[in-house]
Amino acid sequence: MTTRTFATWVEPIARVLSESRAEVVAFARSLPPERWDEPSALQGWTRKDLLAHLAGDTNKVSTAAMRSAIDPDAPHPTYGASEHELNARDVEARRETPVEELIAEIESDGERWLELMSRFDEDTACRWPGFPISLREYLNLLVPHDRDHLVEMSTGIEVSA
Repeated sequence: MTTRTFATWVEPIARVLSESRAEVVAFARSLPPERWDEPSALQGWTRKDLLAHLAGDTNKVSTAAMRSAIDPDAPHPTYGASEHELNARDVEARRETPVEELIAEIESDGERWLELMSRFDEDTACRWPGFPISLREYLNLLVPHDRDHLVEMSTGIEVSA
């Protein structure tokens, strides 16, 4: 793993995102294959649906937001469809994807996020036209996201110590 440094405001966000991604990956690798199609604690979603959602990153909006904050020529994030439509599309697009590939996508995106966040400085506070919140607000919304879905994925699973 690469050692990175972060702006003061970014460090706690990067740390939590890295830790929560690692927790999701560890859980995903420990879950027996027959458990992935079981319902999760999120009504209407299986455990694998939640993993696919995390891999989907809502059509990579998080990556686009981070990239556009440091590259003015990069496309800025937009939400053309509703969040629920994007989530459903991400899950459907990955429905047949093997769990190991979803895990690899989650790990790859996590590393990409850390690399991009390491390029933010103390003054990076991007706002985009048509996007309702700033970069800092967006990143703070991401902080509990993986862990919330991990709880929903792991509810009802006994973990041996």
